[in-house]
Amino acid sequence: MSAKSIKLVNTDHDLPQISGKRDLFPRWLLVLIFLFLVFGAIVPVWIIMGFFKSKFHITLLGISTHNPLSLICITSFLFYLSKAVTAYALWTEKDWAIKIAKVDAVFSILLCCFEIGHSFMVPAYNGSQLINSAISLLISILYLIKMSRIQLAWENFDKHDLVN
Repeated sequence: MSAKSIKLVNTDHDLPQISGKRDLFPRWLLVLIFLFLVFGAIVPVWIIMGFFKSKFHITLLGISTHNPLSLICITSFLFYLSKAVTAYALWTEKDWAIKIAKVDAVFSILLCCFEIGHSFMVPAYNGSQLINSAISLLISILYLIKMSRIQLAWENFDKHDLVN
């Protein structure tokens, strides 16, 4: 092979350009962040509606209820609010966002596992809730894996090599 046939690759142009930490997220994660920001903003409206005895259906991670003032619903509100805080931290690229996102993912996985186990112990359990719990479990596991994979890049994003 002659020296003229060797093609040099300019790696500066081959790498994806990342302008912010948010660029580390895949599209599906950006959709989830947006949804949890919206749901977090709606929680106060749901609470007010509950005090006025309005009935509505709320579901999160396979947990479902129609009673807005039940313990299940209040727990769901707290989960929605915690997910909204996590989504806000991720969207605004807070340094601690990945750590809280991993904690959120672990709690979501545990809750989904509890719901799936509960579905096998209660004979009248709704099959669609089992499917919702299983899908939520899968998404939560993927979320945890993604957060773990980008954690090092996230935490070192602002550190620059000052060697010229």
